[in-house]
Amino acid sequence: MSEKVVTRLSLLCSLTGLAALYIAAANTRPTVTAIARLNDDFIGTKVMISGRLIDLREHIDGHLFMKLKDDSGGVISVPVFASVRSQLNEPIELLDVVQVTGLVKEYQDELEVIPDKASDLRIVHAPATRISSLSENQIGELVKVEGVVAERAIVGKGSMILTLRDDGGQLPVFVPASVVKDGFPEVHVGYTVRVDGWLQLYNDNLELQLKDASNIRIIEAA
Repeated sequence: MSEKVVTRLSLLCSLTGLAALYIAAANTRPTVTAIARLNDDFIGTKVMISGRLIDLREHIDGHLFMKLKDDSGGVISVPVFASVRSQLNEPIELLDVVQVTGLVKEYQDELEVIPDKASDLRIVHAPATRISSLSENQIGELVKVEGVVAERAIVGKGSMILTLRDDGGQLPVFVPASVVKDGFPEVHVGYTVRVDGWLQLYNDNLELQLKDASNIRIIEAA
């Protein structure tokens, strides 16, 4: 066999090997790490986590600060900075399942996972619960409802109560004055809204309490 043929065969083998490595790398997906497994050894490494959104707060500069909890029982903070949030094509709401790929860092003695771009976030939206199906057994739980604003009232020192109605029920939503003053959207009677909040009992009646302006979303204006 000539030297020229050997050279060609060697080159072909090299290219074939590189192609195989590329295909393997393209088809390899990082595994999801249980949040409870994360510790200081992960600082500086990139991980993929997936969990239900149990806390969501919006910063005045447009950042979102999330907390995710998965089946391992672990809870982790995920800051979505304004530059990344502006690239998202869909909203993020409480109770949604969010998959995050990001760098593990430490902030104020707590671990957090920081996504670098919008494609590092994958969101599966949780459906709204019918108001008529809510019960006292769910007091203290985080729930998501959707309905039409039937009443809007200012109470106390600037707090707000929105009464939502759907086809089968009615539910008051309590918005503390601190939330009303902190970027709360203009909501009027007749608007269809989706609200995420904590179910509580007030004067023997079920009521939903908002903790942040990001916990309400206008679906349709009247």
